[in-house]
Amino acid sequence: MINLKKKSQTLILLVLVIILSINTNFFKKLYEVISWKFDLRMAKKYSYCRGESVGWLFDIKNKYQINDNPKIINYDHEPDLNWTIINTKKLKQKSNKLILLNYPGSEFTQSLYKIDNNLFVLRDAHFFVDKYNKIKNIEILHKSNVDKKFNWTINIYNFDKFNNMNNIKTLNVKGSFDTRLKINLDMNLNDLDLSQTKLYFEIHKNNGSELEDLQLNIELKNKYILENFQIIDNTDVCYYVERI
Repeated sequence: MINLKKKSQTLILLVLVIILSINTNFFKKLYEVISWKFDLRMAKKYSYCRGESVGWLFDIKNKYQINDNPKIINYDHEPDLNWTIINTKKLKQKSNKLILLNYPGSEFTQSLYKIDNNLFVLRDAHFFVDKYNKIKNIEILHKSNVDKKFNWTINIYNFDKFNNMNNIKTLNVKGSFDTRLKINLDMNLNDLDLSQTKLYFEIHKNNGSELEDLQLNIELKNKYILENFQIIDNTDVCYYVERI
């Protein structure tokens, strides 16, 4: 009688385990772990040539036997990816090659975060320094399509580690626009101390149009222009290149 009861409990437990395994796709996941190579599993998890682009990195590492630790530049905010191709025996060796991920083109437009009607901020400003040479233009957008007169002062500044304001540039601009206005800035990022993470853009109204419903974008010039490199391999927005 006791043996029969134990067998019944074991059978019930086995049935519950099977049901739980089916509901959690355990058998499918186990099959993938057994049958798929490591790099294929990583590619499926992290995507091929978007985001972290781990699948593409594994492919070109195997295809070209990469062992000289080329610099990886990812234009998306993603964790460090050097682990995908690093050769620990050649950490000090400088490579003439680069890997560009999520490459946006020679120019890129970044929207600024709006704090209030006249104050905007570029967050994580240090992220852009090793990817872009300069801020070419400020683009001001207005929801209304009515012709508006404006006379503004635009201050660009950040704060140092002691929380002291550092005024970087002041622009006095006036004229009129309907929904879009582009102002030449030509500000070299390499000349700025962007160890602090934010760059502020503040608009002061002297007279003319109200500072409402505005959106600010900045147009950035890419530090890495493809015409200056030999393209070794390319898929979508991923490039493996060598300096000419």
